Amino acid sequence: MKSGVFKRTALVAALASVGFAAHADGNLPFNFYALLDGGVTSTKINGGGVATNGTTTEFNTGNLAPNFFGITASKKVDGLEAGYKLEEGFLLSDASTNTSAFGPTGPSNKLFNRQANLFVAGDFGKFSLGTVTDSVFDGLLATDPLNTSYGSAVQGILGTGGGSIVTGALRYDTAKYNGFSASVTYKTSTSGATNGSNNGSTGTGTRISALYQANGLTASLGHWLDNGTGTASTATTYNITTGVATPNVATNAITGQADSGSYGGLAYSFGKLTVNGNYMRVTQNETLQESTGSLNVTGLGGSYAIDSKSNIGIAFHTYKDGGTLNGTNVSAVAALYTYEFIPGMKAYGLLTSLKDSSTGTSAFGYYTGGNSNAGALLANQTAQIMSIGLQYGFF
Repeated sequence: MKSGVFKRTALVAALASVGFAAHADGNLPFNFYALLDGGVTSTKINGGGVATNGTTTEFNTGNLAPNFFGITASKKVDGLEAGYKLEEGFLLSDASTNTSAFGPTGPSNKLFNRQANLFVAGDFGKFSLGTVTDSVFDGLLATDPLNTSYGSAVQGILGTGGGSIVTGALRYDTAKYNGFSASVTYKTSTSGATNGSNNGSTGTGTRISALYQANGLTASLGHWLDNGTGTASTATTYNITTGVATPNVATNAITGQADSGSYGGLAYSFGKLTVNGNYMRVTQNETLQESTGSLNVTGLGGSYAIDSKSNIGIAFHTYKDGGTLNGTNVSAVAALYTYEFIPGMKAYGLLTSLKDSSTGTSAFGYYTGGNSNAGALLANQTAQIMSIGLQYGFF
């Protein structure tokens, strides 16, 4: 038996005990929290005449949100607060091919792979240093109709290699004023990166975002920029006939060029009804395999609170390539029903229908659900995804 497994299990148990104690005694300066999501996903793929056609039903984790636990602690003195936050992502299954749109959730040899930062906060706002959440991604979640791994703007970031965290970062969040807040993040150079990009330091990046929440209106704007590591990589081409992904040595790319994106979203609540709209443009040199490639994501949708426990939502999104090579054109319609039968515990059903009308030889790598079906939805294919499961949040 591996002693590391027992040590890790013991750590989780210890943190859980601390969390319950913290909730029992509000005077303690630390808190444990967790979110778990798991269910069964059935994916049916048709069209394209490839081997991936057919139906797969299997256990899946992260349909609506990633799985994680965390601990945060702080002390307050004379209006100044200082502390730390540690958060670990994990899977409810042992399938290494399973993933989530919300950041690292798979097996990792790094403890606290989602957040690990120190912070100082006060009337001036909040400074954080370390591994932090991506403020642009936070804004996306605030205005997206469903916030699910399928059929949402989140999929646009996942399909282009993005994520929900920023490592080695310095982040500043303003205090909230009349419903308005803003955030600026600077990402330091990655380990092993070489100089030579247009700003003199590869692997660096920035995040700028703004959020307004008041009087039933939520509005978010954000822009991110990442400089590549300056290393060569081999692009991948999907063969529409065989469904096989193969390296294309003719399209090697140097990732020293900047990859960037912008996002804007609106949500407005009319009592029990909330309507949403969002737009995102992602420029991803290497992933889209073209020097000026881009992906445009447009979404509309909304949700309705049937009662205090039940909620239903629907969203329509399109993912279109703004470049000249891939010709990506994917549409998605998704419907979500949730029922909170015990405080913190929700049962859910998620239906998603996808259609890939891409004209190029390389389709957008849409994650189609399930462990063995993870990968690209190829041109001229359709997919129907049905997920049912449970989600429990302890905060």
